[in-house]
Parts: sequence; structure tokens; C-alpha cells
Amino acid sequence: MFRRECSRCSVHASRECRSSSESVRTAAAAALGRLADKAPGAAVPALERALHDRSYDVASSAVPGLARAAEIYAGRQAIYPLRSATELRTLFEQAGFGIEQLSIATIATM
Repeated sequence: MFRRECSRCSVHASRECRSSSESVRTAAAAALGRLADKAPGAAVPALERALHDRSYDVASSAVPGLARAAEIYAGRQAIYPLRSATELRTLFEQAGFGIEQLSIATIATM
């Protein structure tokens, strides 16, 4: 019977070793979530990796931190209402962009 070596106990990947490793990853994801309040740019890449972890507990621990980082990002965004397509075209062209096609749609506001 083949036994995979475990980095924690150097013997085998027992259930206890896997659960300990999973609990450490879960705690790390939760701690990263708290870090997202202060430094979302630093925490988000690790939280995204945790979101794809094979363990449900680890992945679900990453969700609140990612949600908080998204709230912070959205809070930093600004909305600039424009009066016309001409005004939008002018702003882009003054910034050095060329516009090949421009479509305007009204978005719902809260």
C-alpha cells in the first residue's frame, strides 16, 4: 500500500494531519479576511487562492474577506454623470483616445 509522506509528521498523510493542515488554512483565510479591511490589495490575491481551495471550510472562510475588499473597492469608485454622448466623446478624445464606436445606455441608480 502506497502512503504519501506528510510534511507535518514526515510519516504519512493521516486524517489528523490533513485536518490540522485544513484548520490552519481556514484560520489563515479568516485572518486574511480581517487584513482586507486595512490592506485589500495585499490580501485579495491570497483570498482568491483560498477561494479555490479544495476544502469547503477554507474556501468559505475566504468569502467574507473578499466581500469586504469588494465593498472597499466599490466605495472608492466615483460616478461622473454626463449630459450627452458628445461630452463623453470629447473627454476621451482630449485624453488622447480615438473612438470608433460609442453606445450609450442609461443605468439604474439606487
